[in-house]
Amino acid sequence: MSNTYYGGYQGLATEKKHGHKALKIFLIVLAVIIAAILVLVWMIFSDPYKGKGLDEVKPSTQLLEDVKKSAIDGKECSISKDAVNGFLAYLLGKGVLPRGKKDELYIRAVAAASTEGSNADIYVPITYNGKNLAVTANITPSIRASDSRPVVRVNSIHLGRLSLPVSKVLSYADSRLPESCYVTGDTVVLPNLSLKASVYNISFSTKLSRFQIEDGNLKLAVSSYVSKTQK
Repeated sequence: MSNTYYGGYQGLATEKKHGHKALKIFLIVLAVIIAAILVLVWMIFSDPYKGKGLDEVKPSTQLLEDVKKSAIDGKECSISKDAVNGFLAYLLGKGVLPRGKKDELYIRAVAAASTEGSNADIYVPITYNGKNLAVTANITPSIRASDSRPVVRVNSIHLGRLSLPVSKVLSYADSRLPESCYVTGDTVVLPNLSLKASVYNISFSTKLSRFQIEDGNLKLAVSSYVSKTQK
């Protein structure tokens, strides 16, 4: 065998070896990409609260009755998760909470799914272009000290199990909120629930003084003030 033939054979074998190695690397990269896509799809379409009945809650106004009674008695009101979910279903059914359009983005339900400390997971199953998805927001309700307005800080938002940027989601939602609500940073400011009235020289005022999650329940308190106005 001549040196020329041997050298050519060796070069061909080296090229073939490199070709097999490149193909192997390509297949590994392709497999990783496909696996990543499958995991992403699973994360998006995964519904952590599916089958728990949170999208079938019956509307209820029991929350309003409990708050009214507590305000009259001057006591703090402790509202269960079931009562909160019934009222959220009521607001959604009455159109106070926007639902969207069934052929585009449609909100099927809004419900408190779980609580931990002063935080709660709010579960929002949606239909988007015919696909059922689930959005979960972890929130912290409180009273803003500057003006006593109830606010909700949004700690995180997930589509399925995929984490979404809170600021971008809230920016999108801002224009779709009721006129009495607005977004500032990572916080949704709710309607001002303070009331004031005057009869002759006597002034009455009430305001929501507590809006907080504790021991798995929503704690609400209404403070009332009576004062004599100066002439």
